Amino acid sequence: MLIIGRADAAFPVARAMASRSGAGSSPLVAGVLSTARSGRVTDRRTALAARARAVDQGETVFVAFGLESDDEAGEAAADEAAILAAVGADQVWVVVDAGRKAEDTAAWVSRLSAHLSLDAVAVIEAGSTASPETIDELGLPVGWIDGSEATSATMAGLRPSLTDRANRSS
Repeated sequence: MLIIGRADAAFPVARAMASRSGAGSSPLVAGVLSTARSGRVTDRRTALAARARAVDQGETVFVAFGLESDDEAGEAAADEAAILAAVGADQVWVVVDAGRKAEDTAAWVSRLSAHLSLDAVAVIEAGSTASPETIDELGLPVGWIDGSEATSATMAGLRPSLTDRANRSS
């Protein structure tokens, strides 16, 4: 699974997904990310090797692809991510911050989708905005929200649980 987003968001989401799935190892990293605890995917060869290891171990491999900023979803970064996805990523998820302006997020996701086939959205900071439903305008199912699997494929469908969560933390 390829998880692409800002460097400060992609790895934590991938790590949480890997942990929840029972994957035995830390997510691999790509793009601007590097960490001493994770292997690095740099090209088609290393991506294929990672996939082969995961198949042998019967696990899902998670690759956190970090961009320096939302604005970096340009040609080079998107092309590199597209190469990794073409190797056989079963799913490509984009990490979006619900607190960012809807128009900025939509433009960024549009630039990525010009190079990648995006499968789902992992939402962060859902509680930081009064209008998290704007994420639904991206036209992608919501699969992850603030550290957990989403219980609905839309932010509108998640509204009751978000409201309950906000009320409990008050």
